Amino acid sequence: QRQCETLRSDIVAWLNADPSRRLSDIYIHLPDPAAAQTTLRATFPPGGDYDGNRLPARLIGVTENPAENLWRSLAGRYTLINGRFDAPTVLDWLHNEDTCHSLGINSEHMQRITAALVAAGYRRGYDGAHLQPTLHTEDHDHRYTYTYALNRLIAGVLTPDADHYREAVPQHGLTLADLPALEALATLAENMHTLRALQAENTPAQNWLQHLRATLHDAYTHAHNSPAWQTLDQALDDLQNQLAAHQALAPQNAQHYLPLEFILENIENQLAAQQNSSEPSGVITIGSLKNLRNLPGKL
Repeated sequence: QRQCETLRSDIVAWLNADPSRRLSDIYIHLPDPAAAQTTLRATFPPGGDYDGNRLPARLIGVTENPAENLWRSLAGRYTLINGRFDAPTVLDWLHNEDTCHSLGINSEHMQRITAALVAAGYRRGYDGAHLQPTLHTEDHDHRYTYTYALNRLIAGVLTPDADHYREAVPQHGLTLADLPALEALATLAENMHTLRALQAENTPAQNWLQHLRATLHDAYTHAHNSPAWQTLDQALDDLQNQLAAHQALAPQNAQHYLPLEFILENIENQLAAQQNSSEPSGVITIGSLKNLRNLPGKL
């Protein structure tokens, strides 16, 4: 992410050095843009606004369809906790339309709540235990984590006059009308805490598949009749059948551990087979050279 932020600064300097230069003159090449798409989408959002500079960009060679967006929302519940859990990445995921629907929060309200999270100090880390490995052994300042900021917001609504709430100083600015959204984010935090424990227990692949399908069925009812939802449900069903067939052929391997990443990568590979248009765009283009079509003229 720091590399992307540095690149943004370099692009601004390059554009300012010559008025004739345009965003469409820029092509950012990566060997595997799909692998870095979460960070890329966070630091180079379609609207362009990120660090005070507006640099709209388009990611090519990576699936952009309702099924992929729905999958990004579903998978984020399982993968974000394994990363830095930094504010730009998590907020980008929370702003995903399917994530908003799954949490019962409309887009406008989500923008308000996430802005309040940042104002309450959220920068990176899920909680103290998640952040601590990245800190000095004598540094126990966890005031920049997601859960600390969330506790500050909840305290600001429930106990605005208190000095502390769960060791957090109340953050003012929200009202009781914001409480349902805060409760949804708190429930999400509890679910991620549970998932972190499940990952530490080497949960079997079949159990993960059941968990994923249960989440898809319970949290994403808004998309239940959509082709995107059916695509994901079918992909999970196909993988479950493949694992069951393998178990029937080789029962001695039934207890072998397959990590959650195996399932997520398998589903993502199926979606990645549906490549979107790979023509250079009128804004900053991010992708792999192998995905570019041969076009006349200057890129």
